[in-house]
Amino acid sequence: MHISAPVFLQDPPSDTAATTQGETLETPPGETPPKEQTSQGFPDPTIFLIIGALFWFLILGPERKNKKKRQAMLDALSKGDEVMTTGGLFGRVSKVDEHEVILVVADGVRLRFSRGAVQGLRNEEDEQDEPDDSKKS
Repeated sequence: MHISAPVFLQDPPSDTAATTQGETLETPPGETPPKEQTSQGFPDPTIFLIIGALFWFLILGPERKNKKKRQAMLDALSKGDEVMTTGGLFGRVSKVDEHEVILVVADGVRLRFSRGAVQGLRNEEDEQDEPDDSKKS
């Protein structure tokens, strides 16, 4: 014997349910019909293009510019330049090879560094900005 679902637990049919199931609803004149979603959860590809452009202009572009500037500085190193290494050591260039730089850091003290260890040139402006202790007295 097969028992069907009891009828008294089901919701009674309503008048609005009949119109939405069998008929299509038209929009009143002057109103635009609602747009159907076709993306199905995928974001618009233009967002990725905008993010990529921002990434390029804010990060990659300036980094390439700084890298070229540093390489030009390393190529232009010559004897007598005051430089600072990546470790913070100041010295005067006494010899420049293809891959190495020899710095004089004190009288009779010469240190050999890789060319890439030179962080930058020490400007004459930096020396003028430093306070001189002998002038204070």
